[in-house]
Amino acid sequence: MHWTPTTLVLIDEATDRDRASDGRSRYGVYLRQQEPKRWFMDKIEARDPAAFARFAWTAGIGPIMSPGYAVVRPDLNIRVSRAEYDNSLLVLIDVRLHHDALDKKHRPPYRIATWETISDSGGYPARIEPENEAKTALLLTATLRVSGAAWDLWQPSGELEGEALTDDAKSAVRRLAELINEHAGSKVATLLGNEAGCWE
Repeated sequence: MHWTPTTLVLIDEATDRDRASDGRSRYGVYLRQQEPKRWFMDKIEARDPAAFARFAWTAGIGPIMSPGYAVVRPDLNIRVSRAEYDNSLLVLIDVRLHHDALDKKHRPPYRIATWETISDSGGYPARIEPENEAKTALLLTATLRVSGAAWDLWQPSGELEGEALTDDAKSAVRRLAELINEHAGSKVATLLGNEAGCWE
């Protein structure tokens, strides 16, 4: 996978096709296992772009599907949720930061453990808790919350079975990945100090 400072999510079509037990889409198999009819009260709700995007995203990434159809950059965690006030889409991006990100006056005046990294060929290693639990550690995570209320999400058909469901869900996740990269990529890059970004 080719990651950049502003690429937070990529779609893995090759693995989806190559590991498909139904000969078409591994993700499609996982979707059916999630019993989509239990997620939605009726076809009208299933046509709601934000509700459908939440369903499609949840089924398409770990831990439900691993490796996921949507692959999140290893140094991040991305969740989708809904806004309480209007049920619109919310994207929550967890960014694990080294404690050096703190202002000097807030850093401990002694050596302390922080996130450990697992090497990654793409240049963005996963950050995990230190193995030695007996050692004091300062583990910082910043959660960037981005509203998707004004985003042009995929408009699903409302079909919750067969190839129509798979096609809708794949389109919804691909579109959501594009929007996350477009609207949150520069913000995460700025937070990590990779490049100047936009906070508007």
